[in-house]
Amino acid sequence: MATPSIPLEAEMTLSRNKLSDYKRRRSRRFRCGLATLGRIQFPNRSDILDAFVYNLSENGIGLNMTESLNSGQEIVIRIRVANETQPIQLTAHVMHCTQELDRSWRVGCEFTNPLSPELVDKILG
Repeated sequence: MATPSIPLEAEMTLSRNKLSDYKRRRSRRFRCGLATLGRIQFPNRSDILDAFVYNLSENGIGLNMTESLNSGQEIVIRIRVANETQPIQLTAHVMHCTQELDRSWRVGCEFTNPLSPELVDKILG
């Protein structure tokens, strides 16, 4: 008989109290719309990857991707914003990359330069 698995979110909730030394986030995260698409580019490379943006803060961004990225890797995230002709480009470093149950990758990134609250509002629409 197979052992039932606990979803990752449940495990993290149960473990939260054990992570007292874990670095807390510096700014509040906001969920993005379900279809918020980002294009990921890499310095000195020509390939581009698509990612869904699932959350955003002044200091970082959370992505869901079909491919993994390396921690510490520098990336440029391009996001289209309503009423703008050109996408916004955000430079960030990958902080973690975790495979999800559906085999997608959850990627957390920290911006090289924090965003202003106005820019966060603009991106969130």
